[in-house]
Amino acid sequence: MERKPKPAEWSRLAHLYDEINESFVNHDEQVGFLLACRDRFVPGARRALDLGCGTGRHAWRLAEAGLRTVGVDLSPALLRQARKARGNQGIAPRFVCGDLAALPVRAGFGLVYAVNFVLSFLHTNEAIRRALAGVRRVLAPRGVFVADYHVFFPSRAGDVIKRTWRERCRVRGQQLTVSHRPVVDWTTQLSTDQMTYRFREGRRVVREVESVEVRRISLPQDWCCVLEACGFEVVEHCARFGLGEPPDGRLGVIVARKA
Repeated sequence: MERKPKPAEWSRLAHLYDEINESFVNHDEQVGFLLACRDRFVPGARRALDLGCGTGRHAWRLAEAGLRTVGVDLSPALLRQARKARGNQGIAPRFVCGDLAALPVRAGFGLVYAVNFVLSFLHTNEAIRRALAGVRRVLAPRGVFVADYHVFFPSRAGDVIKRTWRERCRVRGQQLTVSHRPVVDWTTQLSTDQMTYRFREGRRVVREVESVEVRRISLPQDWCCVLEACGFEVVEHCARFGLGEPPDGRLGVIVARKA
């Protein structure tokens, strides 16, 4: 039985989503790359679709660049943040709550993108197939689909991820430590990451939030084969947010259009 999709577990931290991710995500680099893809592969495109848009950082920036953008996400809490006016001079993006495997938008997008490993939240072959079928449906003629990926390779055959690792940043004057406790099931190719968001003032813990992320582990060769099987042609396979640069084996971006 196929697992029913769940919203990303950001409901209790949605109001801090942008501030937390600002420390870990280079939005300028990513938006610049998306615009470079538009200019190189589909110059003149005026509509963009953001899959797994979160709070809409990319969508708002592309709107400022003159693109009519639509964002789709499964989390109502994040979309409430996305819809807040940001003072841009262009047309405000439109945000829709929906599942990537059943896209609730019409066709006509010159640029469709899924960045920050959004596709890894599609856990089954059927969900991936439906999502890519939806992308193909909504792409305009000669439009392109842009998706990044991250691959975990164990150090030895048969290993699973058992290590705990941490990320740190400051949010509204507090020290935030994000602890990750990932475990991989190689039978299903799913990595379950038990996370704790711990906010401190000095040495005192003032808030603690538990969250879980389940991601699928796929090789770039897998993605290229699946895209081709779903009616796409891969036109670029490059370093993550570096057109023309070779991927490093773990991180990269694939750009595809309808075959």
